[in-house]
Amino acid sequence: MKTPISIRRGTVAAVFIDLQEEHRKDKRYLVEGFADILANVQRLQEAARRNFVPLHHWAYIVDLAAARPFHPVDESGKSAFSDKDDPLTAICHEVAPRNGEAMLVK
Repeated sequence: MKTPISIRRGTVAAVFIDLQEEHRKDKRYLVEGFADILANVQRLQEAARRNFVPLHHWAYIVDLAAARPFHPVDESGKSAFSDKDDPLTAICHEVAPRNGEAMLVK
């Protein structure tokens, strides 16, 4: 049985982490059921926005200028994953930050 909950405004935030294209399109990093995950995230984001809950989006993006010395690279010398210049590092468009929402890099 489901029980409704009540959360006071201003005491909660919604955090969305690593919803990046590489998990949908890069065969090395595919996530099983990712389309279902994105659909669920869209519903959560819409509910949060309707209720004025702040959304925070996080992405893993590698900048080799600041990477650790033993970070894996591919044959071209780029990061083996989540390279800052790779379009697959972008957050999936359907769950991407909207105006005013925080976008953070880890």
